[in-house]
Amino acid sequence: MRYATIDTHGALTGFYDDVLHPVIPDGAVQLSDVQYEQWLLAQGAMRWTGGGLTAAPVPPPPPAPPPPTLADLQAQMSAISVQITAMQAATPAKP
Repeated sequence: MRYATIDTHGALTGFYDDVLHPVIPDGAVQLSDVQYEQWLLAQGAMRWTGGGLTAAPVPPPPPAPPPPTLADLQAQMSAISVQITAMQAATPAKP
């Protein structure tokens, strides 16, 4: 049999198989083969609620960073210009 331990929100914290693990943690829930496969394939997108698996709410994506300001772009261009100038100065002249 396969088992899962879960946190207070129903998120998976561990899988256990009684063939591989002689001691199953207290509070672990028993899973059917189908539930085990679903949870394994879901990669964290499911929760254990009400005695079964349900789709976990998908968190919103993080906000996009603000676009660079003109001052940011000018500073980047200045840094690139300094690097190019330094590389040109360090390159020996060809005879």
